[in-house]
Amino acid sequence: MKKLKLISVTLFTLMSISACGNDEREITGTMHYIEQMGTKCWYITDTKTNYNFEVLRSENYNFHEGQKVRIKAAKGSGTTFCKVGEKISLLSLKLL
Repeated sequence: MKKLKLISVTLFTLMSISACGNDEREITGTMHYIEQMGTKCWYITDTKTNYNFEVLRSENYNFHEGQKVRIKAAKGSGTTFCKVGEKISLLSLKLL
C-alpha cells in the first residue's frame, strides 16, 4: 500500500512539472496598439476568447493596426506600463 501511494505521488509530481514547464501557446487574432507615454504598445486580441495579450519586444516586428495573425508565444516576463493583457514573447508569427 505504501508503494502504491508513493507511485501515485511521484506520477502526480511529474505530471505537474511537465504541465507547468510548457507555457507555449498558439493564438489567432487581430493586432492592435495603444500609445502610452509616447510609446506604441502592441497587443493581440484572441478571436476565440476576446482576451488581450501584450507583445513584449514588439519593435522586432512590423505590425499594422487590424492585422490578422497567428502566433506561437511563450509567457513573457518583465514589467511594462501598458498593462493591456497577459505579457507574451513571440516565438513565431504568420500573417493571415
